[in-house]
Amino acid sequence: MKRKSEPEVFTEEGRIKTKNPFRYFFDTHAKDGYVPNRELIHFSTALAGQNLTYNLVANWMFYFCTNVLKINPLHVGIITSVSRIWDGVNDPIVGTLIDRIPPKNGSKLHRYLGKLALIIGVLTVLLFCDPGFNETFLIIWVLVIYILWDMTYSFQDVALWGTLSLISPHSKERTRASQWVTIGASIGAGIVGIMPALMDISSRIGMSEKTLFFICALVFGFGGEAVSMLALKTKERIVHPPQDEKESFWKQLAEIRHNKILVALIFAQTLSGLSITVPWIYFFKYCVSYQIGGTVLNGETAMLIFTIISGLPGSLCMLVATKLMQKMGGPKRALIFAQFTAIGIRLICFFIGFDTLPKFFAVALLMAASSVPTGIMGIVNRSFLCDSIDYMEWKTGKRTEGIVSSMQNFVAKITSALQSLINGLVLSALHFDNTLPGITGQPAEFYKWQWPLFILGPAIGAALYLIPMLLLKYSEKERKEVEDALQKKRDAEAHVNEEKPQEAEVPVK
Repeated sequence: MKRKSEPEVFTEEGRIKTKNPFRYFFDTHAKDGYVPNRELIHFSTALAGQNLTYNLVANWMFYFCTNVLKINPLHVGIITSVSRIWDGVNDPIVGTLIDRIPPKNGSKLHRYLGKLALIIGVLTVLLFCDPGFNETFLIIWVLVIYILWDMTYSFQDVALWGTLSLISPHSKERTRASQWVTIGASIGAGIVGIMPALMDISSRIGMSEKTLFFICALVFGFGGEAVSMLALKTKERIVHPPQDEKESFWKQLAEIRHNKILVALIFAQTLSGLSITVPWIYFFKYCVSYQIGGTVLNGETAMLIFTIISGLPGSLCMLVATKLMQKMGGPKRALIFAQFTAIGIRLICFFIGFDTLPKFFAVALLMAASSVPTGIMGIVNRSFLCDSIDYMEWKTGKRTEGIVSSMQNFVAKITSALQSLINGLVLSALHFDNTLPGITGQPAEFYKWQWPLFILGPAIGAALYLIPMLLLKYSEKERKEVEDALQKKRDAEAHVNEEKPQEAEVPVK
């Protein structure tokens, strides 16, 4: 006798009501306008794959150029900043183009989530190759491959994160989706975070860093992009309002000035890029070493331990990010609270120091406490960006997923360009020599400034971030009013469409 399936009963949050945890997490059913958990698993896994690729390029390309390709650090700072400025300019163009292309089969963004991923994977592998050229041709090689990589990546990235705003018409549901995909993205970033340990292991077994980076490019770069194609299993649940007229490209791009949420986030994140610091690997590899009995804890291993301790609480807090955001008073207050916390704790850590193993763990634990509010910033920020798209539709009658997502990329790349230029200038000013060994081989001024740069540099960026956010006027009450107004508008449009008489078919003679 065939067993009856469990009836479909939904909770108030729109998910299936069942005592079977396996069915709850992998069920494909949900109320209309809500997202099944299996779909969110596919989406978050896709973001994990994409972030394997992104974090390899974003966090390790600078080091690969200076320490593997042996390009002058100042030159690396210049070429990476110039290329990323172009990347930033390129993103709003990509986003505007995506918004201008009519949806196909009811889908606006899915066309960019398929084969493009494989092209990005191949370019990532080429980016971490050593073609054996002299420095001039190496610079040309890196510039050309990186620009091709980013132009392709921009379409995929805008589509991936833009899907988050289309996945549900409900702001709370989008925040939940943001929570899932940010956890996925963080897992991808966390996997790439084992690079210092892999560098330590490879040096012990006699593998060159050139070989290690090529293998990682294959696994993290090409493999990660292949996994990102799971995003094709998502669904766009918001119908785009019809456009009465085709605006010019520049007029459409200029309309972001009406989006006060987006404008505030753009200025806040750009200013945060003015942190005077250098990548962590330079501090840990060249300045950190602890004697534990007869064993030496080197900088690469210390960096991995520090990353795990300081980042674990923030990673765990992502599981309850939506509740934390509500307790803090909404996305805006959550972002402000995180920055104040980061500034205060980094100041305390500076006076503790880092020269002994107990101080190392004390600083790591304090940074772990700071990671609780800062760890949910990615989720809160993306939720806020989705709100900005709703705000734009409420204000102008147009939805701009492409432009908003691309502007987020624009800011990230301009910030990265600023940071790369600062990295190159700082390392050059400190007379860093990539041919010299660490711990005692670098000039005295290099060691003198590494701790202040490592611990206080990001605090400067956090303080600058606060300025636009404190000036932004957007309350939780206004957020709710915008969402309710849009829901009434969509309900009215749906009612009108239902009442339209069907055109009579004309018989063919």
